[in-house]
Formats: sequence, C-alpha cells, structure tokens
Amino acid sequence: MNARDLVPLTSIVSPSEMNNDFFSVAWSANGEVVAIVRERGIYLHNATNLVDSFQVIPIFTRYMYLSANGALLAFSVSNSGEMYLYKTATGDILLTLNKVSEFAFSPDGKILAVIKSSAGMIELYDTQTVSPKLTIKGNGWQRFLAFSPDSTTLATIETDEANHINDTIKLWDVKLGTEQAKLEKWNVSPTTIRFSPDGKWIAATYQDARIIVWDIMYGTSYREFSVDFTYAILDFSPDSRKLVAFAPSGVHLFSLDSNRYTIVANDLDGNRYGGMFSQSNDLLIYWDQDDRGNPPRRGRIRLWDVDTEQEIRLISSDYRPSLSPDGRILLSVDSYKISIWVVQ
Repeated sequence: MNARDLVPLTSIVSPSEMNNDFFSVAWSANGEVVAIVRERGIYLHNATNLVDSFQVIPIFTRYMYLSANGALLAFSVSNSGEMYLYKTATGDILLTLNKVSEFAFSPDGKILAVIKSSAGMIELYDTQTVSPKLTIKGNGWQRFLAFSPDSTTLATIETDEANHINDTIKLWDVKLGTEQAKLEKWNVSPTTIRFSPDGKWIAATYQDARIIVWDIMYGTSYREFSVDFTYAILDFSPDSRKLVAFAPSGVHLFSLDSNRYTIVANDLDGNRYGGMFSQSNDLLIYWDQDDRGNPPRRGRIRLWDVDTEQEIRLISSDYRPSLSPDGRILLSVDSYKISIWVVQ
C-alpha cells in the first residue's frame, strides 16, 4: 500500500440501481452531518453512522448545501428555480423561495445568500430567525456567490449590462451590504471565482484564457497564468499555497510560491472533472470520465501525489467523490453502492 492511499471502510448498498443523474453529497462544515442524494431522495446521516440515515426527504436535487452545524439544508429542485430551506432534525420546511438562480451559506452558517433570477440582486437571510436580513444592489446583474472564510465578505461577479465584456468582481460587506472593493481586468470578464482558505486571495478564470490570483488587501494581481480554457472549477489547497483548476482540457495545478504550472492530466479532452486537496496539502483527489465512447467509459477516481507529481491510485467510480471537511473520509459511488474510504 502507498504511503498516501485510500483504505476501504464499508459501503452502503442500494436496493435498486442508483440514480446517478442526481447523486450528490453535501457535508456540514463541522463534519457532523452528511446529506446524500440516493435512490429515494435526500438521505441525512450523522457522520459517525453513514450507513443508517436519520431523515429522508423524498426529493431529488443536484444542488444542495448544509449549514455549518448541519442544522439546515438548502436545496433547489431541478431547474425550476424553487429553493427550499429544511430543518434537518425534523424535516420541516422553514423557507420556500421562487426564481432562485444561486444560493450559498456563509461558512459560519449564520447567513443564507440568494440570487433571484428575476432581479439579479442578492438577498441575505438570517438563518437563526429565517428572515430577510438585507438586500445587496449593485450597478448590474449579480452572479456567482463566494463567501470569505471569516463570513464577513461576499464576492460576486457583477455583469456589465451595457456590453457584457467588462464584468467585474465585487466584494461586499455582509453586515452593511455596501461595496468594499472592485477587482477589475479591463474589457475581459471573469467566469468563476474562489476565495483562498486564508482569505488573502481570490482566484478567477477569465474569458481571455487566463487565471488571475488577486491580492484582496491591495486589490492588485498577485499571480497571472495563461491557460487553454476560459472556465474551470477552482480549488485552493488548505494552506493556500497551491491552486487547482478542473477544466474541460484537463487538471491544472499552480504554485503560488513559484508561479509554477503543472498539467496533471490532459489526456481526456472534453470530459468532466472535479476533485479536492487532502488536508495535508500533498494529495490531490480528482475524478474523470470519458463519455465519448459507446457505451461511455466508467468514471475513475485518481490520486495524485503533489510532491512527486505521480499518480498513485486509480479506482472505478460512477460519480465525482466527496471528501469530508477534515479530509479523513471519502465517499464514492457505483451503480448499486456508495463506498466509504479512509484517506491515509
């Protein structure tokens, strides 16, 4: 067995084939509650017992988030724009909103941010009272939601309604609803954004095939990378020293210390990617699937050693894996079972 590896712990066997179109996993930030979309809806588990659920909500969803302590679950129903806020202990519906395009909990779980597709503005809800807290109105349509790790700042991409080529990253004071800063690359729009765990940086992909890592304190570019894609799922390592981009063209790893750029995988052009760093910063776990064949090839979980830049493990999996907040437990899914792994 490799020094860094996955060790099988147990599995959850489904009575019927899993609906992989809907399978997804959400963890509470404290790691105590897990929501898993399976064959009959959303299953809520205590993290200490991933085999037996304490609540089942008979609704399928692709998008769901748990609050920091796991007391609340927010999810949307397909593409209808309806968003629900549930109390996980009882399954009671606390809030229903229509025409919602995006939503997210703050890291401390005290705020639920919502973008209404009909207005393009941001509504902040107090999760304790389940009531509106304030509304953030910018100079254009707001999209994308990213909270700072300390929950005091909300980053969005504000659309330039005049020409749509000069969208900007806006930073908002969550307490006051006022604009704190604007991160702007002239005449080129950002497509996605991500805060670093230490709160110092915001990484963004751009339409001119660049990634910029912004220094939030000074509002200036800290690193810029020329890439071959305009959109990717971004994630920082827990120590904020590395950035990974899961793009259609492959998996790309960037060092913020040396400006070094490594292509982890580029042999599956046009496929879906997603993954995460281990808490030790030296292991990258990601998923890919080549769906160009007939029938499509099954998905695979790959373990990549960041230090040696070598792949150390390959595991079949029908869907993207999910890692617990402490980085110790990994969930993967096949047609009839969810496998539970210990990350060593």
